[in-house]
Amino acid sequence: MYIMSYFTDSELCARLAKSEDLLHWEDMNGGKPVVYKTEDTLIRDPFMIRDKDGLYHMLFTVNWNGNLLGHCVGKTLTDFSDTRFIPVMPENAKNVWAPECIYDEENDEYIIFWSSTVDEDDYDHRIWHCKTKDFESFSQAEIFFDPGYSVIDASIIKVGGKYIMAFKDERGTHKKDTDSKDIHLAFSDKAAGPYGDITKPISQHLCEGPCMVKKDSGYYIFFESFIEHYYNGLYTEDFKSFENISGRIDFPADCKHFSIIEVESDETVA
Repeated sequence: MYIMSYFTDSELCARLAKSEDLLHWEDMNGGKPVVYKTEDTLIRDPFMIRDKDGLYHMLFTVNWNGNLLGHCVGKTLTDFSDTRFIPVMPENAKNVWAPECIYDEENDEYIIFWSSTVDEDDYDHRIWHCKTKDFESFSQAEIFFDPGYSVIDASIIKVGGKYIMAFKDERGTHKKDTDSKDIHLAFSDKAAGPYGDITKPISQHLCEGPCMVKKDSGYYIFFESFIEHYYNGLYTEDFKSFENISGRIDFPADCKHFSIIEVESDETVA
């Protein structure tokens, strides 16, 4: 069973859906959000991870500008704590967007990473990160991935003994003739990086929000064509050749920038 955490532009709350095959999805929790925005904040890009103790952690963007990210924790998928606002960046940070997390087995800690711009008039993002062992105390934020140009929406998956990062090249414009705004991959032998060997684009232009999921012997990569508002899907077994499966996708209506985890049984999602 696979669980998706997502949001919609019209609602800006965190919702869940479930699937057996990663392609066809059904809303959970009676169609109601599991985490609501507050009067002064929003919810975008909800990312979920289950820690080694079995608790579910949700991280998300809470505003277009500022130095905070949102964090909720739950023993079940439909009963999360109130949002905790974590100042992961210094006050001169322009933003904290699309936080995600991966467990670093080698160092027995969690790496939380996100996109930020610091001390710039315009947006010029790099991927930043901090580390935590308990989601209570956090290390000082540092640059995690800097290819020398603006990047956002990093997502990491472990493949064998290696780690693969998908990210969006944020250069270019929001016009159809742009040269960038597409998805690339980078590779590392360690969860903590460094990440390099950046690939050519694996997507068309004007795409964002990559999500990578393992299923059986292969991997699914989903990302949104954000101008035309539809999702793309690729299937790969080696991260070198990719099959386009976009026409087989049946996602929740209006879903945006989601994460997907696998759970052992339907009992966990009641």
